[in-house]
Amino acid sequence: AAVLAVLSPAVKLSFGGDDGVEAFKAMWRPDAPDSGLWDTLATALALGSSFDAQGRFAAPYTYSRWPSGIDAFSHVVAVGRGVRVRAAADEAAAVIGQLDFEIVGLADLTGERNGWTAVKLPSGQVGHVRSTLVRSPLDFRVGFAKKDGRWQIDYFIAGD
Repeated sequence: AAVLAVLSPAVKLSFGGDDGVEAFKAMWRPDAPDSGLWDTLATALALGSSFDAQGRFAAPYTYSRWPSGIDAFSHVVAVGRGVRVRAAADEAAAVIGQLDFEIVGLADLTGERNGWTAVKLPSGQVGHVRSTLVRSPLDFRVGFAKKDGRWQIDYFIAGD
């Protein structure tokens, strides 16, 4: 796969020491038809990016531009305009609010359930949002650094 040509030899993949090109191939199986690499990478890149203070290019913006004063473990950001917040985890439930690229608290720190994420609105009211429409800054992210005159992926990681 072409992605292997742009990996840093020491590409960081986890916080447990699983780093490097061979670990990347084992983890992501980029040539396999059912590899999750392409959807995961495309999602991160599609959400925009920015440069950090060291000149590294990082995506998505939900990681690279996350405000330092907001806990990344207990908040998510809506990744669109008019994201409907429902009274229950059901498409038929009443809409109790909408989010426009807003950061909201998680009402249930155990994560998503059946494709829904429980969130706490600024009013304190709890609602439910389709999990595909919110993102944690700790979800998969990718960083590019210029080394020896060429851009390389130096991390592709999730978590903390």
